Amino acid sequence: MASQLYTNYLNLMLGDDSAAHSLPDLDTDTIKCALVNGTDDYTFSAADQDKGDVTSYGASTDQTLSNITITAGVVDNTADLTFTSVVLDVSDVDILVHYQDSGTPGTSPLICYHDAFTPVTPNGGNITVAYNASGIFAL
Repeated sequence: MASQLYTNYLNLMLGDDSAAHSLPDLDTDTIKCALVNGTDDYTFSAADQDKGDVTSYGASTDQTLSNITITAGVVDNTADLTFTSVVLDVSDVDILVHYQDSGTPGTSPLICYHDAFTPVTPNGGNITVAYNASGIFAL
């Protein structure tokens, strides 16, 4: 599965008012990143709409993006994320999922799915996500 935006998020950007959630404001809302194991725990589905649809390692490990900027259709996070002391019961982390955190998984809209990186095997140390200079995604 290639990295992509979730269908519900795309529909919201195109003005679909029948979507399950309202459109996240990327530079003012709380946007988080979750570590996901796509080999054992989660398979992307275009029907997924909120964080409750994604099996991840729990909200306690999710990291909040800071310094989000939007320039010429490119969404960028200028600060690296550090997931600290990651101890997981799976073989690897091979997916990142970004979402708007409403405080409740069932009402936290999914934004994008990333799988274009080398899987990381958690060993109790930190996992750092350094975003590409070209941004998180472009519209």
